[in-house]
Amino acid sequence: MARHASARLRATAACALLTAALIPLLPVAPAAADTPQETVVPAALSSSYPSVSLWDTGSLFGREGAGKQGAFLHTDDGLVWMRYADAATTKPTRPAGANPALMTGGDAVAYRYPDGRVDLWNAVDDTTRTVRVPAGQTLLGAYDDLVVSYREVTDANGTRVLRDMHLLFPDTDGTTRDVPVTGVPEGYLLGQVFGGDTDDLLFNAGRPGGGGDYPWVLVDRRTGRVRTWTATSKLYGRAKITNRHVLLYGSGEPTALVYDRTDLSAAPTEVVPDEAGGSPGYLTTVGD
Repeated sequence: MARHASARLRATAACALLTAALIPLLPVAPAAADTPQETVVPAALSSSYPSVSLWDTGSLFGREGAGKQGAFLHTDDGLVWMRYADAATTKPTRPAGANPALMTGGDAVAYRYPDGRVDLWNAVDDTTRTVRVPAGQTLLGAYDDLVVSYREVTDANGTRVLRDMHLLFPDTDGTTRDVPVTGVPEGYLLGQVFGGDTDDLLFNAGRPGGGGDYPWVLVDRRTGRVRTWTATSKLYGRAKITNRHVLLYGSGEPTALVYDRTDLSAAPTEVVPDEAGGSPGYLTTVGD
């Protein structure tokens, strides 16, 4: 009996020694406190819908934020330019010392400075070209890649104040090319640019002091020469220009006028827009 008990003690001791030797070689589970824990936080529900709108000021002057390759949009994150092709966005940065951006009716915005400088920032290629308004001229606005200015002068009798309109282009050498507008109908002043494209700019016009009729004038944007003008006597507040036509319309005018762009002096076609409620405030064109 003593021999069996002694054998059992030796076996138990050997097993204990073997177990002790193997413990350092066995994997040890990390302590619970050292194990990173993933915490999932559910997203909070927004109390409002995302806000996105085309950058414009009612399109009174035909210069909304839609260009050929993209459009400027007001978003919750401020002003952005979105490319049509892939919806990629670029956020314009207002330079130090510049006034708020002006829309130009294209893929650029205009930044004005107190000293008469105007920077045209192009969102397509992220380039900036500078125009300097000559002394004695007043900035009127910007359209795509040019700036429109005017100089006040008196007529030959020195009795009436008239406007000499100018188209200012940024040249590659950093200078400004000044193209005077010529051929304005006698007795009229050009007003604002209401539309345009790569060939022409569409101005409204009126008599000095107001009153009378209000023609619309198409100006060659390269040479500054007036091409043609309407004989309309109504004051239409809005206009659109296409490859072949000029559309005039406005609030309070139930009838829109469609002119042949090549000859604005010809009688227009009158159109009553459907569902306009008797007063079309906003219209657009499809095709040419």
